[in-house]
Amino acid sequence: MISNNALEIRSASSRFSRTEALPMNMNAASVVVELLARLVELLRSSTESRETILSVGPLQLDRMARTARRGERTIDLLPREFLVAEYMMRRQGQVLTRAMLFREVWNYKFIPKSNLVDVHVGRLRRKIDQTDEWPMICTIRGQGFMLRAPKLAAMQCRTHDRTAAGGRRYGLTAAASERAQQVG
Repeated sequence: MISNNALEIRSASSRFSRTEALPMNMNAASVVVELLARLVELLRSSTESRETILSVGPLQLDRMARTARRGERTIDLLPREFLVAEYMMRRQGQVLTRAMLFREVWNYKFIPKSNLVDVHVGRLRRKIDQTDEWPMICTIRGQGFMLRAPKLAAMQCRTHDRTAAGGRRYGLTAAASERAQQVG
């Protein structure tokens, strides 16, 4: 019964935003589940908003100063790129679909047939992942995007197309051969 309630809470929280009124036709149990879901969402939001500096490996995002850094290098991000980077950093290691990014970063309630997400993630990738650095933003073919710490990302992403930023491809075998060349 507990797992069923957790499932109900999760599905209820995804149906309504925090500011919407409860539907009149809900029974008492559904009202309790909905109120709990909204409370959980409010608590989750308040803990996320307290963090001012987000870090994933060498990448740091300062939410107060609106600055980004990778190691010692400062990265100039446009406002939407900053929001995409923040969302990806909060969910590091998770596959983020285009629909999730449209919903959470652009606040779209529908999914347009557009390459808007791909364009912004591509720009962000070129700014964060320089040609001489381990890639952090991976494209998971047919699913979406993922942000990971550099060496972990290079090992777990099959390929990372770098054609726009230097013509190199990173992957398990490419990264291993590149390291062998550096050592030898």
